[in-house]
Amino acid sequence: VPQLTDAAPEWIDRALAENLNGTVQYEQLHINGNLDVTARDVIVRDAEGRTVAALDGLTVGWTIPRLAAYLLTDREALSVIDRIELDAPTVYMREEADRSWNINTLIKEKDTQTPFSLRAKIAVNDGRAELTFQDEPPLSLQSIQALVDLAEYPQVTGDVRLAHASGSLHARGSYTSADDFALQAEGDRTPLMLAMRVLPQDIPLQIMAGEAREWTADVSRREGVLSYRVKGRLEDGALTYDDTYHVADLTGDVEVDPRQVSFWRTKLTVNEQPLEAQGRVLLQADPALDVDVRTTGVEANRLAAIPLQGKVAGNVHIGGTTTDLAADGALMMADGRWEDTPISRAFARFTYRSGVVRIADAVTG
Repeated sequence: VPQLTDAAPEWIDRALAENLNGTVQYEQLHINGNLDVTARDVIVRDAEGRTVAALDGLTVGWTIPRLAAYLLTDREALSVIDRIELDAPTVYMREEADRSWNINTLIKEKDTQTPFSLRAKIAVNDGRAELTFQDEPPLSLQSIQALVDLAEYPQVTGDVRLAHASGSLHARGSYTSADDFALQAEGDRTPLMLAMRVLPQDIPLQIMAGEAREWTADVSRREGVLSYRVKGRLEDGALTYDDTYHVADLTGDVEVDPRQVSFWRTKLTVNEQPLEAQGRVLLQADPALDVDVRTTGVEANRLAAIPLQGKVAGNVHIGGTTTDLAADGALMMADGRWEDTPISRAFARFTYRSGVVRIADAVTG
């Protein structure tokens, strides 16, 4: 053991130099009877000297057979490791201007043909992560418990539990490549702002506030085909779509898959008009609608380009697509105006197609 203790710093420094764009500082180094190497008070800095991580302890487990294979072949020093334990780590993740993360460049890209050789289990105990974004408020994650298994690399499996200011999250899955992965996750209260991180960039949707509660997600990609199903309840949501529809006070149950978004028991205001809704939106180039809406009093001309003034109440089915809306239903109005025609105590059934409104069964007076 004394000889190993003397040799350990040199071995550790070599392994870090081979793989890290930055430096690692530690105060104590200890080797126990199982030959596990433990460093205390570890600080990881990037190539510019900024702190990327700080750990109370870092334990590296290794085996004699792995050491012998390393000494007798051209494998990387990392191939000796069979277990890594991170004790109370804090990671500082910063989003750069190009939307990449500071930790992306921490690991060296190598020109050598020697394959990545770390085949260890990595455990995180009581970790923290401090995330700083370009355009959103910072996010703090606590109580991180994680296990990542590289034994079958390039397939990586993991299980992570963590907490944040408003709730907790559990995720588990496997990753081999961008075209071969599977993830299952659930949480009790999660900010909807995080959804903007995974939505396609070409969707003209901007989320400003709200939470997803008691949600589950199952996402995978096999042979280039993406499959996902997300289900949960929205609370206090606020968003805009295409700078035309401004949604606030959104609550309701929702389920999303590659074909459609379904929702029920939904209450919201659209352009400050209160509505209740249920239905689905088919996710295609021009999204198709199949939505039932109930209202007790809205200014209809705040929701559609129609020459109607005054509050209406009733039930409406909305169909068609976002660029070619269709609707039919029954509406009531106490007092209002259609273009220059006054309306008083009116009831009517109507249809709306291609910008044309047709009235049937109208009763006034």
